[in-house]
Amino acid sequence: MCSDKIVIGMIGLPGSGKTTFANMLIEKATARSDKKCLSVVRIGVSDILSKTLKQYGIEPTRSNLQDLGLFLCKIQYSAVSIAVTNTIISCPEQVAVFDPIRTVADYEVLTLFDCHALVYLVTDNDEVRFERMRDRGQKGEKSKSNNEFREAEEHPVELEIQELSSKADYIIPNNSTLDTLRREVVKLMIILGIIQ
Repeated sequence: MCSDKIVIGMIGLPGSGKTTFANMLIEKATARSDKKCLSVVRIGVSDILSKTLKQYGIEPTRSNLQDLGLFLCKIQYSAVSIAVTNTIISCPEQVAVFDPIRTVADYEVLTLFDCHALVYLVTDNDEVRFERMRDRGQKGEKSKSNNEFREAEEHPVELEIQELSSKADYIIPNNSTLDTLRREVVKLMIILGIIQ
């Protein structure tokens, strides 16, 4: 479909570092003053769904975002994926990071683009992931218990993650420091030709 963009899909459980990884890609690309780096944008599914919820005066909690995504999928399975595809096509940046990939329809968005990669971020320790989500305090998660996080991961929109993770082109463990993750970002940028 589109050969002029690189599309990177981020997959992983909530709190595994997908958005942090995407933001680091943008940060590294923006920091290059020699212009030998492609421009990067993050296309967040939560951002797209949050706009809809906010239009109706509904708080964009994780539960509400999941329910809206599920509702849209019941109307048309690929509805969210179509919105992401249109956003990617219309953005001026050369690299789009699709964050997160949750469904087979989301994965199929990647395959529409000639140059694409699926990156699977793995954090082995659930408590570490849950603490990250509490620390960022988004989506109503600041005071959630570990059991509440586990229950949220059983929501139907989260269930295809494990199946899709087997399709990953790159598996990146995220159990260490931010500096370690930054080094992984730079490696991927070189491999994909984002840094020229």
